[in-house]
Amino acid sequence: MTTVTKLEQTKVEKANASGKRPVLNPWTEDKVDTKNPKRGPMLIISGEHDRTVPWSVANASFKREKRNARVTEIVKIPGRGHALTIDGGWRGVADTALGFIKKHG
Repeated sequence: MTTVTKLEQTKVEKANASGKRPVLNPWTEDKVDTKNPKRGPMLIISGEHDRTVPWSVANASFKREKRNARVTEIVKIPGRGHALTIDGGWRGVADTALGFIKKHG
């Protein structure tokens, strides 16, 4: 089990509250097996104006996942934020995902 000090927890909470940048929990026990040969095709969809999961975070995930032998692609949706599927314009996002599935399904 990971132990987080009160000071570390406070730093993460303050950074998250500032709204300047997303802060992920660096002490999480969650891990991803990027080399899993059984994983299916992966499409990472990012909104151009997403500040919850900005392009730098999505692209870092893409760079890590593209080492997998399976298909990995990334798409940046212009003019969109984090709420890709619940705001107006969701059909364009759905069409992007469906195109990927048709190609790599």
